[in-house]
Amino acid sequence: MNHRVFIVLLLGCLIPAYVYGASMESAVSPQKYAVSPGDVFPVDYVISWEGPPEAYVVMPPTLPALEWGTAEVLETRTRRRNNRQESIVTIGYTAHEKGMYTAPSLSLRVLAWDTVNEEQITRLEEADTLPAQVVETEAVELVFRDRAAGLWLGIIAVLIISGGVGVWYRARKRRDDAEDAAATPVETAQALLHQARRHRLDADYYDFYRALCGAVACIEQESPTSHAALLDKLKQAADNTGYRGVRPTDDALAGDFKDVERIVAQEMERITKET
Repeated sequence: MNHRVFIVLLLGCLIPAYVYGASMESAVSPQKYAVSPGDVFPVDYVISWEGPPEAYVVMPPTLPALEWGTAEVLETRTRRRNNRQESIVTIGYTAHEKGMYTAPSLSLRVLAWDTVNEEQITRLEEADTLPAQVVETEAVELVFRDRAAGLWLGIIAVLIISGGVGVWYRARKRRDDAEDAAATPVETAQALLHQARRHRLDADYYDFYRALCGAVACIEQESPTSHAALLDKLKQAADNTGYRGVRPTDDALAGDFKDVERIVAQEMERITKET
């Protein structure tokens, strides 16, 4: 492998790109240095904004058709970091043969939730008709190589990365863990509400109810009012959807979400008055 390839690999460890002014930002971050043909190369596409987690919903992208391999959505998740809410879509790329390939730029649609009639959205494809911001991400270079042929290069790469990028990653991981640990129960409940909304759009009703249960459990930690009856109801709904294959009605989904949203708002109001 020549020097130019080394430079591409090192620069490809973190490729930021900022769009939509100061409020909406995007970044592309490969999770690995290189993988073998047939293995999955995960890449994180991060959209962040200032404000509450429920302000925006990031829709999964339309994946490109690749001549050299395939692409699939591995997971979506949210987190709070540095006073910004982040929505992360992880795409897994797989190559048929060894080589260096370009994962093209993706178009991520971002819905402003305050303009969405929540009760009318029951399936992911229905959200495609709503007005949205479109965030264009950067393309990224991916390396696929044989294990045996790249063994000595891997040793060199470990030394280089551990002396530079590895230090940066560990520092960021510790900072993220500290920020997650410092999140208040009501902040965690807000993030779980955002996840529940996302799961509903994906028609993932089991995880929808699990997220609502988690939000109520967070509020129960500090609220002087018990919400045990609501929590039991949501747990039963989660069991019905996850283990019995029950498909809840749209009215039930909207009603359960609003019940949890209401107690989270009440707890936020109570905390504000006390402070």
